[in-house]
Amino acid sequence: MGWRRAITISILARNRVKIFEASVPHVAFEVDDLAAALEGKEILTPPNSPSEGVTSAMILDNGAPVELIAFQFAQESTPR
Repeated sequence: MGWRRAITISILARNRVKIFEASVPHVAFEVDDLAAALEGKEILTPPNSPSEGVTSAMILDNGAPVELIAFQFAQESTPR
């Protein structure tokens, strides 16, 4: 397999995941610890960062897709 084909396959695989997430109705839950929430679950899409400060993953729970989302906010420093 040539490097161009490998890159094309990689791009197509990522786009299919995005199409899946956008086109399949699903619920989403905010979690404090995404890694802990994923333990023992069937993962459909691995953890990824759709935007700064946000990490999400999709699991299959009782046959239904469920999105788990964790937010990381920058600590605001308090003036002293």
